[in-house]
Amino acid sequence: MSFLIWLIVVYAFYRLYHLATGTLKPTQFGFKGKLVYSDQGRSSKLFINKRFGLSAKPDFIYNLLNGMFALVEYKSRNGRIFQSDIEQTIAGVIACRPHYNIRVAVIQTASERKEINVDKSVEELYEMIKHNVELTRKIKNGLKVDTCYPTKYKCKSCAVANNCQFK
Repeated sequence: MSFLIWLIVVYAFYRLYHLATGTLKPTQFGFKGKLVYSDQGRSSKLFINKRFGLSAKPDFIYNLLNGMFALVEYKSRNGRIFQSDIEQTIAGVIACRPHYNIRVAVIQTASERKEINVDKSVEELYEMIKHNVELTRKIKNGLKVDTCYPTKYKCKSCAVANNCQFK
């Protein structure tokens, strides 16, 4: 009799597993997941990591149903992925980590897709972007900086382009 009960329990777990994983649909970003967050504009949740002073509104967060989540930054432009896109994505992962166990990050443009390795501690991730986070904070506070990465594309959309000391 105990073998029959064991068999029923195993079958029940098998069915539950397949029901759970069967609900994952392929995404346009190259993985299977269930959408749990999408940026809808002003009304969307702002994720904040107070420890690192970072906040973000990623474009999408997907549940991968294995205790992990994937963050997606979608860029509608038809062009390459810039280092600033990678750093924005990493900052988004850090901001969202207190809420979601994000272990996969994808950046997608109209012509390119890049997966970023974010299966690291938040301390390791912050070290990857620390220099530019501090540089950005200085610029936002009106301090002069001695570092600049000018490109025609970036300068067009820069928030402090009118007051740029490198022009």
